[in-house]
Amino acid sequence: MDSSSKCRCAHPIDNRECITMGSGTGMVHTAPGHGQEDYQTGQKYGLPTLSPVDDDGKFTEEAGQFSGLDVLGDGNTAVVNYLNEQSVLVMEEPYKHQYPYDCRTKKPPIFRVTGQWFASVKQAAMEAIGPVKCIPPQVENSISAVIPGRSEWCISWQRTGGVPIPVLDHKDQGTSYE
Repeated sequence: MDSSSKCRCAHPIDNRECITMGSGTGMVHTAPGHGQEDYQTGQKYGLPTLSPVDDDGKFTEEAGQFSGLDVLGDGNTAVVNYLNEQSVLVMEEPYKHQYPYDCRTKKPPIFRVTGQWFASVKQAAMEAIGPVKCIPPQVENSISAVIPGRSEWCISWQRTGGVPIPVLDHKDQGTSYE
């Protein structure tokens, strides 16, 4: 859907440059709750950011009849079967493409939108450069040029084996204090 278009569709079509006819069908679905590019596309079109997957990789109650099923296993099969039963699946075929792989779990990761905490350290980092002796001196210019373009530092990664962050919750209001 062209951004200048006044057309509002239940399922908008976005002409993203990264999607080409050079491989696959030339079409991909968008799941705003499951990936950075999808999230940005969802924001662009005002789509809800749904993420019906829990910490264990299983569909949540939000997914209805698929609740409790493993997303990468029996859940995927159940969804495809359901779409076939409803006569809405146009085509299904295996397609080999590049996708991240977790060497610890031997499975692809499931990307989900989750709440995060960030630390803004740019100003402190810029101030800390001065007292450091850089060899050769030109390195200081390189570092000073890179830091302003860095994003905030995510301190709340949800990953197995991560460092816990002490957090206090207000018992009555449910608000967090960092």
